[in-house]
Amino acid sequence: MVIAMVFGAGVLTDLFFIAFRIPDFVRKLLSEGVLGLAVVPAFSRLLQEQGRARAAHAALSILLRLSAFVTLACTAAMLFMPVIFMWLMPGLGYSSDQGRLCLIMFQIMIPYMGALCILTFFMGVLNALEHFTVPACGPVVFNLVIIGVTVFLSSFMPEPILAIPVGVTLGGCVQLAMQVPVLMRYGMFRHRTVPRKDLSIGISRVLTGAAPAAKQVIASVVGAAGYPINLLVSTLIVSMLESGNVSFLYYSDRLIQFCLGLFSVSISIVMLPALSRLRVEEDKNRITETFLRMVQYVFFITLPAMVGLMVLRVQVVELLFCRGAFTMPMVRQTADCLWYLGMGIWALAGVRMTVTLYQVIGGQGHVKGGWPFQASLTACAVHGVLSWRLTASYGLAGAAAALSLAAMLQFFLLVIRMDGLWNQAVKVIGRFILKSIIASLIMGGVVTATSALIFIGNYDTTVLIWGTIGCIGCGVLLYLGIHMCISRPELAELKQLIGKRKH
Repeated sequence: MVIAMVFGAGVLTDLFFIAFRIPDFVRKLLSEGVLGLAVVPAFSRLLQEQGRARAAHAALSILLRLSAFVTLACTAAMLFMPVIFMWLMPGLGYSSDQGRLCLIMFQIMIPYMGALCILTFFMGVLNALEHFTVPACGPVVFNLVIIGVTVFLSSFMPEPILAIPVGVTLGGCVQLAMQVPVLMRYGMFRHRTVPRKDLSIGISRVLTGAAPAAKQVIASVVGAAGYPINLLVSTLIVSMLESGNVSFLYYSDRLIQFCLGLFSVSISIVMLPALSRLRVEEDKNRITETFLRMVQYVFFITLPAMVGLMVLRVQVVELLFCRGAFTMPMVRQTADCLWYLGMGIWALAGVRMTVTLYQVIGGQGHVKGGWPFQASLTACAVHGVLSWRLTASYGLAGAAAALSLAAMLQFFLLVIRMDGLWNQAVKVIGRFILKSIIASLIMGGVVTATSALIFIGNYDTTVLIWGTIGCIGCGVLLYLGIHMCISRPELAELKQLIGKRKH
């Protein structure tokens, strides 16, 4: 919001978002792939087998090795990035002023990517210790630092847009520093004398647990990174269009990620340790039951949120971004992009949940080993073709539609290979999800008609704020009311499940 207010959408914001796309991709790859697959299960197993004291000492030793590797990697990136940059960024030449500015912004954010590697390890340790509060608050602090640096330091920069990458790097360092006091409270950095043999065994078990099989690691990481990979490709393709389109795509994606972060991602993070414990107990029936109920809960919330965001897209974008340098024509272009990108929210939520299940049970049970990897690569390949063709024909709308279609394809590919789990899902939660779709569509129609009556002609900010809040409130009440009429047994089961999770 602050970036849109200060800089709007144009050449400078496009350059920043192009430079930021790779660090953002690394963040998603680490947090959604490596964090869930490697760190949490491995450290949880070490805690159970050797206790917190030896697990803490092993974690400290791994941290030292990881820090040395990150330092070397960041140094190499600083040195060789100008050469790589010429190949990665079509439409931007390194010799041009725009290309040099984009390269400088990317180089400023290289330390942020290094901090992300260590932050991922810290968050994995805290999640294994079942501490979720500080890791969850980290992104909020990260964004607040970016806002503060952008607002207060941009006027002191030789190029005002450089304040944003500086804020990104500082925000990442602050987010990393937040984890340290909590880890110290759990005794993670306390020096202990541990026999070298026991320490070597501990480190070996963490590293072995973090990568039980190279194929499974790659399968889960790539399986979780299908959408980020596609978004990176779309950004590079859209960068060849007129200025501003990269920014519109980024702003639309932020709203999509906000919707997903509130529901599917947060539930998946909490679900992973619970399913991991059931996996250790080898209770396959409870794993299946827990997974299906979580899917039911996610779609119960995600479907109406998706419809509401698509219906009120203009009002939401105008309310959040339309101030300062962000004008109404920019609002309409961002809203158009949000319409096509929003169609894939349900598929992105489904991919997140199914990949989490694969991370827990690997290639056993209902899930075919290595299939998330194949499904993600297939979706990425199809997206590459669709994005190029649709962007050439329909511009930014085509690029957004290609992203949604690729997410749907990846979800369907993941689901159809689940064999018995798919049949059980249709039997257990299929009817409830169908009812959620019907209720969401009815809600969308009523909210569309209501908004058409409220937002007529030129309306002021007061009408925009209260009208949007009123439409959202009306939609929520209508959706819940319809569900209470047609889904009373399912809602009772869902309420019982939520009650169990609280206790």
